[in-house]
Amino acid sequence: MAKAKDTEILIIKDGALDLVPGVFRSLWPEGYRPLVIADRNTWAIAGPALQAGLEAEGLHPVEGFLIPGQLTARGESEVYADDLSVARVRALLEGNDQIGISLGSGTINDIVKRASFECGKRYLSIPTAPSVDGYTSFGASITVGGFKRTLPCPAPLAVVADSIILREAPYPMIASGYGDLAAKVTAGADWLIADALGVQAIDREVWSMVQDNLREELATPAKVASRDAVAVEGIFSGLIATGLAMQQLQDSRPASGADHLFSHAWEMGKLATHRPHASHGFMVAVGSLVSTAIMTEMLKLEVRDLRGFFEGAPRLAWEGRKAQLSSFFGGSPGLQESLEICRLKHLEGPALAERRASILDGWDRVRAVVERQILPFELLRSMFKTVGAPIEASDIDLTRDEFRRGIHHAQMIRTRYTVLDYLYEIGALDSICSIILDGRTYFRGFA
Repeated sequence: MAKAKDTEILIIKDGALDLVPGVFRSLWPEGYRPLVIADRNTWAIAGPALQAGLEAEGLHPVEGFLIPGQLTARGESEVYADDLSVARVRALLEGNDQIGISLGSGTINDIVKRASFECGKRYLSIPTAPSVDGYTSFGASITVGGFKRTLPCPAPLAVVADSIILREAPYPMIASGYGDLAAKVTAGADWLIADALGVQAIDREVWSMVQDNLREELATPAKVASRDAVAVEGIFSGLIATGLAMQQLQDSRPASGADHLFSHAWEMGKLATHRPHASHGFMVAVGSLVSTAIMTEMLKLEVRDLRGFFEGAPRLAWEGRKAQLSSFFGGSPGLQESLEICRLKHLEGPALAERRASILDGWDRVRAVVERQILPFELLRSMFKTVGAPIEASDIDLTRDEFRRGIHHAQMIRTRYTVLDYLYEIGALDSICSIILDGRTYFRGFA
């Protein structure tokens, strides 16, 4: 793996939990005390052993802090990476000698990452599941006022991952990690599109960090399902490499395309109605299938089809687009931010004509690079089925209306250029989304 920008120590091995006291002493001078931050589940996995090890080394940690969960509609307690949780942890860390140790999966890690940054501190991460790429990433995915944002903050100063703990994680979290890693295939296709149009050039070193071993890491879903040590560590290594790539670029582009935008849109919809949502990796898995389906339909277009869309679906002027967005969001708190995002991406007049000319000129190249990058839809679906990841909207408890709204919403929540923007500028987005949503070629089950 390439050298990280922010993370100075990265350890992945059996028994690595025992190394945490020494790592802490090597990074923070005498006088700093570790504060282990977990939830009740991750504390049960390794909290007492970690606390005892720190005390044995004379580090005198304060008592570990369990982030309180929020009651779901099912009466269960669930921790969310939101501004409230960040504020709770920040209150523990600011103005003192305490350094946060995140003991948990992606949610705990993002909370501690952002809270530490707001206190002007760094932190140490101990992953408890190979479930997400965010452990080593720049930025934290936090819900603020009901709107999902990626907030800037450096990655942990150290990551200490005990492979035994990772292999013994609840299996849905392993399958979730597989889903998150598979999304790098379609995220890569989105980046190729943006690169071809000159919107965001590909950084070849960063691209290689994620893409060079990606097919190999995803190639054995049956072994992942059997908790094969090499296969599970391969998934985790791919996720860690993706996080390091985000550190290198200081941007989540290497990891996230339309697939993640679908996930964020669906999650925000669930939070708005106070309903539990599936894990990030599971929603991203379905998002990857949606992206693959959309790109598959896009690849069927010929230049004459593009010209037909240009002529038959002229772009709205901004005021018309603004009215569309206002109708879609209603009184949602996300309306203003989405208006600002869409305004930045909105093209009309000569700018739109120039973009469409560029799309026409580069169509054969875009179609060729996307076709080489993505996996066939049925192959990806089969891989997810084998590993135990979701393959239908019903698997992540989405109704047909939630599924539809999320797909349309996704194009409106980030400035990142994806296939959704590409098709919107062609005038083909609604047409292709209708094929995905209303046919039975790709998705059949809804909650």
